[in-house]
Amino acid sequence: MVKVLFMGGLVSLFGRERLVKANSVIQALSEIDRNGVIVREGKVRAGVIVLVNGLDWRLEKGPLSEEAVITVIPVNHGG
Repeated sequence: MVKVLFMGGLVSLFGRERLVKANSVIQALSEIDRNGVIVREGKVRAGVIVLVNGLDWRLEKGPLSEEAVITVIPVNHGG
């Protein structure tokens, strides 16, 4: 299972951590985000930083491993 961690204001919407079965970042986030807060029309919305194992998700090549950790951070997460 892929672990998805949420930060900032997204915690109140999705909880701090979720586990999903997915082969890609978009598939994992779409599985959780049914209202289009993070993913809309198959793309990550502006204002959201997505990391896979600590690196920008756009650098991820191929399917996600079972041990992958996706971190989702809203840009306006506070400080």
